[in-house]
Amino acid sequence: MTIQANFPAIKPSLLLDFANVKQLDPRINYTRASTATFYNGVTTAKAEENLVLQSQTFDNASWVKTTATVTADSFAAPDGTTTADTLTATNTNATLLQTFTATATAYTFSVYIYRKTGTGNVDITVDGTTFATQSITGAWVRYSITTTPTAGSKTAGIRLATNGDEVYIWGAQLENRSSATAYTATTTQAITNYIPTLQTAASGVARFDNNPTTGESLGLLIEESRTNLVTYSSDYSNAAWTKTNTTITSAANVAPDGTQTAQKVVESTSSSGHELYEAVTLVSGNSYTWSGYFKAAGRNWVAFLAQDASGNTTYFDLQNGVVGTNASGNTASITSVGNGWYRCTLTRTVSGTSGYWHILTASANNTVTYTGDGFSGLFVWGAQVEAGAFATSYIPTVASQVTRAADAASMTGTNFSSWYNQAEGTFYGLGTPPNAGLYNIFSINNNSNVERIQSLPTNGTSTLLVISGSAIQAQLNTSALAGTNQVAVTYKVNDFAASRNSATVLTDTTGVVPLVTKLDIGSHTGVEVFNGTIKKIAYYPVRIQNSQLQALTS
Repeated sequence: MTIQANFPAIKPSLLLDFANVKQLDPRINYTRASTATFYNGVTTAKAEENLVLQSQTFDNASWVKTTATVTADSFAAPDGTTTADTLTATNTNATLLQTFTATATAYTFSVYIYRKTGTGNVDITVDGTTFATQSITGAWVRYSITTTPTAGSKTAGIRLATNGDEVYIWGAQLENRSSATAYTATTTQAITNYIPTLQTAASGVARFDNNPTTGESLGLLIEESRTNLVTYSSDYSNAAWTKTNTTITSAANVAPDGTQTAQKVVESTSSSGHELYEAVTLVSGNSYTWSGYFKAAGRNWVAFLAQDASGNTTYFDLQNGVVGTNASGNTASITSVGNGWYRCTLTRTVSGTSGYWHILTASANNTVTYTGDGFSGLFVWGAQVEAGAFATSYIPTVASQVTRAADAASMTGTNFSSWYNQAEGTFYGLGTPPNAGLYNIFSINNNSNVERIQSLPTNGTSTLLVISGSAIQAQLNTSALAGTNQVAVTYKVNDFAASRNSATVLTDTTGVVPLVTKLDIGSHTGVEVFNGTIKKIAYYPVRIQNSQLQALTS
């Protein structure tokens, strides 16, 4: 007999298919007294874009020279490579232009320029008609111009007003938007990148979360209340963040929420550590989790030093998406959120009441002390420090700490009694909590601890816990497992059973059934919150067979 054949013949009287339906059953009472973030699996934002070809190869035929010549790879570029070209004017108003087809929307052309000889005007254009004179110096500066042209064929590029003048040029970029973002090199193809966009749900609106990179629907997100202890969580230029051998470039790239608010931490040429940090107040003996969003920008490694204690450092590889050296006592993870961005997390139990969160650029795994080059670094966004043994969804802050309220979902009254059978029944749940811990995927209770049936699938002690009159009637335990869990539990007087992830069914043949009036989804009366996503909850108004119970969780 196949597992499919072992499924219950009866249809469930309650089916909450959160992952597929992506909306709440109208019988569910749901509250959350604050905004909160999530991924909807659909929305993306334009990230890096470069519509010109051969953005570092100006001697290529893609670039049309008029009374101008280009000498290739003649000077050290802003990224430290010898890839900058020399542009020489062989007559007045010499131009270097590339043609593109425009719509009647904003375009921004940007290019790095360094004066080599001469004093004449250097102009840039995005439409071949409007030229803006730039103040060119003997140092690398990125210049940009934004114009809304008429639709049609246009040209973007550079003009040297004076015969004989020379400039070094590197890193041309054309974007269909009103400001320049991080430079992205091109060769024979234009580039437009997109990033999954972190969404914000209004107060009281349920979140149906998705994997940002695969789009997989993960179900209803239920989280406990948490506070982000970091201020200016996405503004590292603020004085709340102390910078050591680093500078901050604002609006340097498109952040995971789709806005141009990601900043770049740029290392100095110092031969010591390059970092930024903010003070946080802690409670000794408690667990805290540090998290942030990072993307490589010349440096492929970022390091966290938690609580300002030497030896507590953890390294994250932003090129391969893996955790590097991880200090004893730290639990770390790195998760892709699309387009080269990763959310890095570190959890540890602290031993003091005050400390700092140090974010360091690293030249390699286990290496934060090195000579910087003055231009490499990291894109950074969304810093968070929260009391707890795992990271929760991002909570933006500005001048003060911010608390995200807890999610609460339940059914009561006839919305509960219309499908619930007091005498016997079976519950099935499928969800993904943050780790092994005391998390309820569902609890049936009388709004107290006195009468209840709970399922804590990752607790390791209570896959099924039945209490009536404050006394334990049944407690069926299975080993804790990380990741997605399926659990099925059934009840009847002197007949309780449970299975998880197709494991052998556990039974208890004594005990009475509690008198209950409420279903809590993802918690037990607001505590022991699931802190993860729930894909499905189903209820059958009968005590199904043990083989069917096991089959449900396969």
